[in-house]
Amino acid sequence: MSNRQQIVVSGRNPEVVEQIISCLSGASELQVVKRLLINGHRDPLEAGQKPAALILALSEHAEEELDCLLQRASEERPPLLIVGEIANQSVMRLAMQAGSRDFLNEPVSAALLIPAIRNILAETESTPDRNKSTTTFINAKGGSGSSLLAANYADILQRRFGRDCLLMDLDRQFAALPHYLDISPAASLFDALQVIPELDEMAVEGFIAKHKTGLSLMSHKHLAMSAELPDENAELDECEGILKLIDLVQLKYPHLVIEVPQYLDSVSATALQSSDTVVMVLQQNIPSIRDAARLKTMLTRELDIPSSRIQAVLNRRSSNSNTELEDVKLALDLEKVYSISNDFKTASLATDMGLPLFEVSEKSPLTANLVDLVCALEGIEKPTPSNVFTRLLRS
Repeated sequence: MSNRQQIVVSGRNPEVVEQIISCLSGASELQVVKRLLINGHRDPLEAGQKPAALILALSEHAEEELDCLLQRASEERPPLLIVGEIANQSVMRLAMQAGSRDFLNEPVSAALLIPAIRNILAETESTPDRNKSTTTFINAKGGSGSSLLAANYADILQRRFGRDCLLMDLDRQFAALPHYLDISPAASLFDALQVIPELDEMAVEGFIAKHKTGLSLMSHKHLAMSAELPDENAELDECEGILKLIDLVQLKYPHLVIEVPQYLDSVSATALQSSDTVVMVLQQNIPSIRDAARLKTMLTRELDIPSSRIQAVLNRRSSNSNTELEDVKLALDLEKVYSISNDFKTASLATDMGLPLFEVSEKSPLTANLVDLVCALEGIEKPTPSNVFTRLLRS
């Protein structure tokens, strides 16, 4: 029985596909399978097919071909390598959402292609299943409290449940998350994106700040605030870079918590598309609920994020409001909406002092609600007194 790993080379142009296959002839450990997309076929893979990796040569129908891959469950999609020129940001986002690990221009050479595919296969084999998760927070309306919730969600995941977690702030203008933990990053996340090809698991640590609890943070530098946005060419590079950065940091920090600004740029949009869970944070008033409904529509229609990956958190919930939780569910067309108590004193003290909620008031309703949220979204069983007592009896 052959131990060679199967690689599917798929594309619409026979000459390009044959040229790619020819480049792979020097890799004897690979079993290369050709799939030409002709006679109306658009799916780069046959039904039920899952090779060790897929090489897709882009055509003028790239969006349709990538969309076919996205129709498959994530666990049924193989690692993807794209060959060809990325025509626009829409194609880039679809490619990243489909799991592209690398991009090579035509005509591809064996000197570039073989190492690239070997690296992809090595990463797939060597990366253990550590129950990775990416949870991204976004305000439905400015000032809804996304930063406080994201910072403390990550802190609870690390502190209470011992999960290796990294907190990532993608706001290149204001970068609020360091303030909530009283951390001053020495290097900028966006600088890391500029040198992503040179980074490995060790080198990326130079861009990561540490909290005393062990929680790790990547952010823009406070002392280098800049409203400068990348030009159009740099945007595509940064979109590719943020996906590679996420893959890289999750080798050590399998649990990633991201906050993106309300006004999305291409990097934030790409991060949202790659997330397992998108958390919209809103408040208990009509303008906030209306904006949350609009945001949900944008996420599903413009960014093609499935509704099943979108969650809503009603922050600062009050029993005195005329708006009930059921009203929010109906407005957002969601079966479940999580709520966080309005505990102004605890939240203000934590924010002003740059302390996690756990250090300000571990037993406050606000902290307890966040623990419940972490358990619900991460699939963690919350320890109860009875469970602890049972374990003590057994020990």
